[in-house]
Amino acid sequence: MKIKRFFTIAAVLNLICVSNSLAEHPINVQKNAINKEYYKAMVSFERLPRQKLNKEVLLSAAQSAWALSLPDTAIELFDKILDDKNISNKERAKIYLYKGIIDFQEGKYSISQIFAKKALSFSNDISESLKSAALKLLGDSYFKLKLYGEAKREYIEALKYADNNQQPSIYLQKGMAEFYLGSFDEAQKDLQKVSMDNEDAPLAIKLLMKILLEKKDYQKLKKWIEVLNIEFPDEFIDSWIDYAKVKVAISEDNKREALKVLEFAKDKYPESDSWINLARASLETYLWNKGVKN
Repeated sequence: MKIKRFFTIAAVLNLICVSNSLAEHPINVQKNAINKEYYKAMVSFERLPRQKLNKEVLLSAAQSAWALSLPDTAIELFDKILDDKNISNKERAKIYLYKGIIDFQEGKYSISQIFAKKALSFSNDISESLKSAALKLLGDSYFKLKLYGEAKREYIEALKYADNNQQPSIYLQKGMAEFYLGSFDEAQKDLQKVSMDNEDAPLAIKLLMKILLEKKDYQKLKKWIEVLNIEFPDEFIDSWIDYAKVKVAISEDNKREALKVLEFAKDKYPESDSWINLARASLETYLWNKGVKN
């Protein structure tokens, strides 16, 4: 019995030594998260003794889990931070915003707007950029729910507090909401505020082109087709753009150019492509009308 007890105690001591050797310092979680080594951050976090967990460590772990596409784990960790009654209103607002963004990414738009509103309930305690981000999230949630009027209202508010980095994406979303509301002139103005060096520029240009096509402003449409081709050639391979090019050619009475676009399109898209078929139909209608007139 004494020998058995000795080995039992030895085993416990060995486990304690192993546990201590695996235990890490809380700063490792934060350092790894800052360096975008998210997997390492989570490993360090799992090895930490529970008594060493503080809000900074929990935040780094939550953000790492989020970056690793582990939304449930991230939300669980964010909730642990919210359980702390000593965190500031600003910190609480940030966590609500993070949770709202995760729900938005998961397609839970009705829930994401709730968290956006919770973040905004601390308006007096948060920075203008944070307020703008929460308002944009609220607008984006409404947009996904096809409540375009409500979305536009929140984007207008978001722009009041947005910094230079935030403005382009808000103008894009506001322009999109206006597009669906049929406010093409307003949408056109907002989309043109997205600068060429912004990551949202290709999408803004394409939407702008759709507006110009809807308005039958083929001269300006031709200009933006050229801009897209020069600035963002990778975005230029799109059957919708070839349709737009055919419409421009028809407006210029340029049958040769229209036929050329469709000839090249044969090698790029399947026969069933709806935009190419629509382009062919437009050209056929044009040729028939031209034949009648002649």
